[in-house]
Amino acid sequence: MHIGLFSGIINPSTGEVCRVLMMGLFLIWHMAVASSHRPVPDSLTPDHNNFPGEDQGEVLRDLAEYYVAEQPDIAMKYIAQWLKSNGMGEEDHAKAFKLMGDAFYYKQDYFNAIIYYDSAAQVSMAVYGEQSMQYAERLGDMGYCHTQLIQNDQAIQNFNQALAISRINGHQEEIANNLNNIGKVHFDWGNFDSAIYYFRSALQVDRQLGNSSYIGVDLNNIAKVYEAWGKLSEAIAYYRESLNIALSAGEEGSAAIRYSNIGNIHKQKGQLDSAWFYYKKSLEIDRRAGNDNKIGVRLSRLGEILMLQEEYAQAAKYFNDALDIFGRTSDPESKALVIVQLGKLNRLKGAGHRAEQYYLESLNLADSLGLKAITLSVYQEMSLLFEKSRELGRSLAYLKKYSDLKDVIFREEHQRQLAEFQARYETGKKQMEIERLNSEKDIHESELKRSENLRFFFIVISILTIILAALLYSRYRFKIRTNRLLTGKNEELQVLNATKDKFFSIIAHDLKNPLSGFISISQALSENIENLSPDEIRYFTRELHRSSRQLYELLQNLLQWARSQTGTLKYNPEAKDIHTLVEENFSLLLENARKKQINLVNETQPQTMIYADPNMVHTVLRNLITNAIKFSGPNGRVVIRSRREEDKVKVIVSDTGIGIDAEDIPKLFRIDIDTSKIGISPEKGTGLGLILCKELIARNSGDITVDSKAGKGTTFIFTLPSQN
Repeated sequence: MHIGLFSGIINPSTGEVCRVLMMGLFLIWHMAVASSHRPVPDSLTPDHNNFPGEDQGEVLRDLAEYYVAEQPDIAMKYIAQWLKSNGMGEEDHAKAFKLMGDAFYYKQDYFNAIIYYDSAAQVSMAVYGEQSMQYAERLGDMGYCHTQLIQNDQAIQNFNQALAISRINGHQEEIANNLNNIGKVHFDWGNFDSAIYYFRSALQVDRQLGNSSYIGVDLNNIAKVYEAWGKLSEAIAYYRESLNIALSAGEEGSAAIRYSNIGNIHKQKGQLDSAWFYYKKSLEIDRRAGNDNKIGVRLSRLGEILMLQEEYAQAAKYFNDALDIFGRTSDPESKALVIVQLGKLNRLKGAGHRAEQYYLESLNLADSLGLKAITLSVYQEMSLLFEKSRELGRSLAYLKKYSDLKDVIFREEHQRQLAEFQARYETGKKQMEIERLNSEKDIHESELKRSENLRFFFIVISILTIILAALLYSRYRFKIRTNRLLTGKNEELQVLNATKDKFFSIIAHDLKNPLSGFISISQALSENIENLSPDEIRYFTRELHRSSRQLYELLQNLLQWARSQTGTLKYNPEAKDIHTLVEENFSLLLENARKKQINLVNETQPQTMIYADPNMVHTVLRNLITNAIKFSGPNGRVVIRSRREEDKVKVIVSDTGIGIDAEDIPKLFRIDIDTSKIGISPEKGTGLGLILCKELIARNSGDITVDSKAGKGTTFIFTLPSQN
């Protein structure tokens, strides 16, 4: 993002000298007001109506640009006045919308920033054309906001489109900027090879431009990837090259950061003296700059080194100095991190009670801010503390909290690997169970054959005797019982075989197809990227996204189902508002519905409280809404309603889709039925989602039913316990 101060404010023509002087006086006055760190009262706002229309608009624009970064609320007022002023052209509207997007960006309201950047982009496209740099820059602004909202799919679309336009215009600086942004998205995804490729491409462009500052940033980005990758030798080489550039250019702020990064590498390698040296160099620069918050960070790093060297008294001094700074600068996250370090320091010193006080203080602060990573660290430290004091019960309790929270934090990262492992484990387990049942069947068949031989023998030697009659009767009853047992075992064997077949079907067909499509599309894109048009590239990337989403949803359901089958799915009920849960799932699936022009309607009553496991309810709602969207045509509707009934809450999910024949409804929740053969819709699924829904609803003491007619839509109804 490039946000200028006073751009276009001075035109040196003689006829405008008076206007410039007047604007300068107003800007000086507003700077004085800003220095007091108080909002400008409405009564002190200058009367811009005294200027001619053109002058008024330029003054408002320049004031907005001046305030936008430091006091965005004041800037917004000037932008609003500018938009109401007379004589605004389309170019002015584009600039005003862009400035409003900047203001929301600096307020960290990225959602509204995207809305205004998009408006600016549309106006820029209409005025300058869809291949203009003005349009490309707004796409980049939107992409950056999407990264802040962790909407990386949308971000990379914006950055790729902006990159293509920049290449058409030969704008080398924006080419490098967009390459860097795409590299950062791949870094967030963990695609280190791709991240390195894009960062090196940006570095190549910046070297051609000879821009040392940007070259230093590119080198620093490459080093960060290598550090995250665990390739520390490569990382430190790039950090040092980046540091040398910053020192040569006199960029002390950048040099401080790179000194600290090099210190981090030495710390990871266990080279504590070297780490201390680089952290100290970074601290010296930050002290010269008077940057209190960064001084606190550097002091904390130095405290860690002293703690590792068992210089506990000195370490405590550094940590407490950092704590004082973070208290003054109102940085609660850094404060919480330092308090954890103080707790660890006291634990290592053997001051268990003092350590526990620090841990609890940090835990309260982290919980209030929603800082899960810090909470995770505290749980681990508390477990170690109580293990050392031989309070094994409390140690195990915190170890369990640590394990549970770690599972939540890293759930998405490990979900795919866990699903594959669970699938292999469950398939093997089911196969062993099938073999055991087959063995029992053989034994029973052998027993039946032996019984028949014995009966024949007694018939031969004891014809028409009471003993023979009694024996025949006894064997007859035994045969009936055995047959019943075999019938039951055969039914159980059928279910197990169906479960195994379902696994093999998912792995061999439903899992294979999206993976094959993903590989084919990515291969075609990789091999033909230079020959593809932007429309073709957009088509391929959309297909990649659709295929990966399909694969992700399948693996998510497969993992949930596998856990439910093995009894490892944890049931953690709590009071939740069903209206809120529905809203959250609608938000997740809104883009899918928008593509098919399907209206999502939440008619559940607010504050309709249920008592159930929220993760399980999320899974049920996501599957039912996804199916409703999938099997509904364009301009359809998906409506969710709720109704209280004594101690239950009934949730009704209705759609206007193709419906289901009456004879197919009983097949929907059966594992031994191939649901891909049900109905005439071209969109098919594994049927696993509905089976999982039934099991999760049953786990929450509810039930699920279906009401549908072919061509007239479908309604799924499930119940959950109410809060009372």
